[in-house]
Amino acid sequence: MPDFLTRRNGTWHFVRRVPMEFAEFDRRGIVRHSTKVGISSDRTGRRAIRVAEKFNEELESFWLQCAQAADPAAASYDEVWRRARSLGFNYIENSELVSASAQKRLERIEALLSVGLENDATARAALLGTQPQPLILISKVFVEYEGLMEDVTGKQSASRLRVWRNSRMRVVRELVEVTGDKPVTELTETDGLDHVDW
Repeated sequence: MPDFLTRRNGTWHFVRRVPMEFAEFDRRGIVRHSTKVGISSDRTGRRAIRVAEKFNEELESFWLQCAQAADPAAASYDEVWRRARSLGFNYIENSELVSASAQKRLERIEALLSVGLENDATARAALLGTQPQPLILISKVFVEYEGLMEDVTGKQSASRLRVWRNSRMRVVRELVEVTGDKPVTELTETDGLDHVDW
C-alpha cells in the first residue's frame, strides 16, 4: 500500500505524522484527511494516491511556510541543506566548494543538469553552496541550546527546570552585557577573558 494511505470505513484516507521539526507549528501530531475515494471503486488505490500526493504537497508547503515565518534565514538554509541531501550530496558552502577539487565541482554541476534542475533556485543553492548559514546571536544561543536539550530537560520537574533555565539565561545575559549582542562566530578569546574578569 502506498505511503500515507490507509483504509477506513470503506474509504481511502490520507494519514501522516507531523515531523519533529514542524511539531511546534502543527500541534496535531497526526494529520488525517479523507480522500473521498471509495475502496470499492478504487481497489488498487490509484486515484486515492493522486489525491494523497496532492494533500502531501499542500501539507509540506504549509509546514515550510510556518517554519519560514518563524525564521526565514534559518528555514531557507535548512531547506537548502535538506535539498542537497535529497540530491545525494552534503551541503558545502561556496567558499569550501571553490577550494575543493574540480572533479567535485563538476559532479555537482552535472547532477543539476542531468536531472534538469538548472532553473530551480533551491537546487542550485543546495549544490553550489550559495545559501549562507544563518548567524546565531549570543542572545539567541540559549534558545538554540534549550531546543537541543529537550530530551534531557523534558524529564525534569518544573522547579528543577526553572533553576536549570534561569542559571543559563543569566550567563547569556551577562555575556551580552560584557561583549554586546554579536554573532557567536565573532566571539574571541578576549571576549571570554572579559566575561571571566567581569
